[in-house]
Amino acid sequence: MKLLRFILLFTVLGGCLYVLFFQPELLGINLSKNSDFPLGSLVSWFIIITFVLFVYLVLPAESKTKSDKKYKTISAVFILISALWGVFSRILAGNWSWVFNDMRNFYVWVLFTTILILVPSAIFIVHIFRRIFRKNR
Repeated sequence: MKLLRFILLFTVLGGCLYVLFFQPELLGINLSKNSDFPLGSLVSWFIIITFVLFVYLVLPAESKTKSDKKYKTISAVFILISALWGVFSRILAGNWSWVFNDMRNFYVWVLFTTILILVPSAIFIVHIFRRIFRKNR
């Protein structure tokens, strides 16, 4: 089951990265006639969600130490935050295209997005190093 989740995540992530890097003309296509919701916003949102989910799935299901439990809990919280990232971006920008008219809101968005990427990245790196050091004992 865990392997199936990884395959699904990598398929979604691979598809999103393919569109982002090799089909950028698709990013401007509006997904809704009523609102300005471009495909690029959805692709960015999916990339962030899949990355945070990947970090969560890499962590052991049954945590043996308190720190592992904390990492798993923090990762679960960040899954929720990543699911709300697009809505938060919409609120800050005032549109689904995430075009910012207020520089202060833009800086808040950049900080929020950076934290959303860096914290799971740090958890992933710490987890990898801990696994390496445990094997060397």
